[in-house]
Amino acid sequence: MQKGRGSGLFAFSATGTAPCRRTGRGNAATSAYGPRHRQPASHAQTTARPDTGGHRRWPASSPPSAHARPSCPAAGSCPDTAARRRDADSFPRWRRRAADADRRAAAPRCCSTQPGGRRRPAGETDRPHDRAWRVRQTPSRHRENPQRSTRAHPSSASSVSGHCRCTTRGALSDDSETACPTVSPSTLAHRNVSESPDDAAKPRLNLIGGGRLGRTLARAWHDAGTVDIGAVVCRSSITADAAVAFIGSGKSHTALEGLPPAALWLIATGDGEIASVAGEIAAQGLIRPGDLVFHASGALDSAVLAPLLASGALTGSLHPALSFADPSRALGQLAGTPCALDGDAAALPMLEALAHAFGGKPFTLAAGGKAAYHAAMVMGSNYLVALTALAQQLAGQAGIAPGMALTVLGPLMWQTLANALELGPAAALTGPIARGDAGTVARHLAVLDNAVIQDAYLALGRATVPLAQLNDTQRQELAALLNA
Repeated sequence: MQKGRGSGLFAFSATGTAPCRRTGRGNAATSAYGPRHRQPASHAQTTARPDTGGHRRWPASSPPSAHARPSCPAAGSCPDTAARRRDADSFPRWRRRAADADRRAAAPRCCSTQPGGRRRPAGETDRPHDRAWRVRQTPSRHRENPQRSTRAHPSSASSVSGHCRCTTRGALSDDSETACPTVSPSTLAHRNVSESPDDAAKPRLNLIGGGRLGRTLARAWHDAGTVDIGAVVCRSSITADAAVAFIGSGKSHTALEGLPPAALWLIATGDGEIASVAGEIAAQGLIRPGDLVFHASGALDSAVLAPLLASGALTGSLHPALSFADPSRALGQLAGTPCALDGDAAALPMLEALAHAFGGKPFTLAAGGKAAYHAAMVMGSNYLVALTALAQQLAGQAGIAPGMALTVLGPLMWQTLANALELGPAAALTGPIARGDAGTVARHLAVLDNAVIQDAYLALGRATVPLAQLNDTQRQELAALLNA
């Protein structure tokens, strides 16, 4: 190997063993003639500047100025080498340093390399002065042609986010198929393309009926970024303004005339008004073919929206199995709520997407099954409230204050409901009927002086007997008491 000026640890080697990465011929200079003439790791560990007689030296990991004479046999045909030779002959030293810095900034580098070629330690991030260095040193020719070093890469999904999967040490040639896709921040700043695709336009939702259920659902979809809220229609302007304030978007209206077009229409009025509202918006021509019109009633199915079918609308219903007594409280409980769906085959996927948007768990009802579904929801929720009130009233006969009665009943009711939901009704059943204790049931009936409470006790008792594992004698005794 030919030795250059200097000796010992800082010896400068003028000739290397790596071929020129641009032409593939000869040996590349072991000093840093830009990223395409990088010194191999097996060469001298340190270098010295050739134009100073070897007196000023750097570690090998930091490339010296690029105006040293190349020893590559193909240097005459290598445009980068020729440019550096021309710079070395034509410009003073300070101009040569600036030109060399411009070339290093223009070339794509692995994201693990600091400006100037120093290897960045694992876990180290760009420091503020490094980012400023890149921006200052971006050459003018690169700004004029922003596509120069932003080549597509088969695995360039990480280039926008800034996470590099490249393990190559040093920069790679322009024609390399494994070039690191990451470019410097200055390159990204001058790109003429968007770094992320534009978000698709969100559909507009018009809400008719801004009550507790309607405003809660609209707020949930608005917070999730699923829809843009258009019109919020209520009979009273005060109610409409309050709904808009709760939702955080939309424009209040008190009539159906002059509403803006929308891809989604939610009718959240009372059950008795859904059909008339559907007929009115159909008569006014507000619905376009393909628009989805749905209601949130638990008792009515999508057939109530039949007047809109002539307009080409998709119809359906979405009912969350949740109490909406307090919109703010219900908003925090929507995630994980089962949502009953029915409607056109083309509408069901859209309704499922709307349910998933706020974390709901959609399921589809059988044709004509909406009334039975709603009756089950009423018994499990509304009648549970009524049962609590009856139990509280009955506890009053024992001298227990209303507040204390709820305190006593609460833990028992919570535990019983949890057992029934986890184990199933039959396995969770306890009490006198489960034991076949007809004597206890008779004593209960003897103290029930309220006709409503007595009727409820008898009806629920008759419904409990089939869940219990009893012999024939026990069943006959209980039936005689409960059917009297």
